[in-house]
Amino acid sequence: MYVIMHEQYAAVKVGISTRAARASRLRSHMDHSWTVIGLLDRLTHRQALSIERAAITRTRAFSGPALTVEQMPQGGPTETPAGLVLPEKCGPR
Repeated sequence: MYVIMHEQYAAVKVGISTRAARASRLRSHMDHSWTVIGLLDRLTHRQALSIERAAITRTRAFSGPALTVEQMPQGGPTETPAGLVLPEKCGPR
């Protein structure tokens, strides 16, 4: 499981991947200006999926519309709401 953020879109995404696919998955996001802010190992697929679904449901309640395919061509735009984090709160510059 991973958590990434995009400062320009004020977006945070929770995602899941296998350990074997993680490096390429995260590289794909990082190539599009996403920053990794957390990783969580040792979850079953069921646990990770449950957490991901809860995070998506919760963040949609506090955010703007989902990102577009143009904003997130590496996949997952409809499950990634924008406007969730104020850009000035996203971390060091």
